[in-house]
Amino acid sequence: MHSSFYYDLAGISMPKQYDVLQQITVNRHLVYGSDGTFTLPPACEAMASAIEEKLSEQVKPWIYRKNALALLAECGMQAGHGL
Repeated sequence: MHSSFYYDLAGISMPKQYDVLQQITVNRHLVYGSDGTFTLPPACEAMASAIEEKLSEQVKPWIYRKNALALLAECGMQAGHGL
């Protein structure tokens, strides 16, 4: 199972979205980008709680940061340089 697509876990569809994505892709192709600028704080807090409960401690660092850094590096970009 390999895909060239990356998937963002932010949003109201979490945690159901995560269950489906586990069937079609690998964890290294999952990233989390906050919807904070588009969603009111109480809804953001509820969604953050939902994702925290769903993800294992082992996968959290990858989904929250490491996968995005790897994707940026693959595109020839470095975090902190105009991003």
